[in-house]
Amino acid sequence: MKNTSKTLLLITRLILGAAAITFIIISIVTDKVTPYLAIGMGLTAITNIINCISEKQKKRFGCFGEPHAEEG
Repeated sequence: MKNTSKTLLLITRLILGAAAITFIIISIVTDKVTPYLAIGMGLTAITNIINCISEKQKKRFGCFGEPHAEEG
């Protein structure tokens, strides 16, 4: 179950990130800021929130996935 949750968060982040980049590029190409840039920035914010949630789950590990030294 734990790996399923991590995989689901990863796939969700990748899909939302790709959609956000696509909307931002569409905004640049079509030279229309109003709908596309707002949607792209909103998806970027949602992706960052999901990233923060998944980072809280990794909080006990160090930068390279190594456990922190026990205090005491």
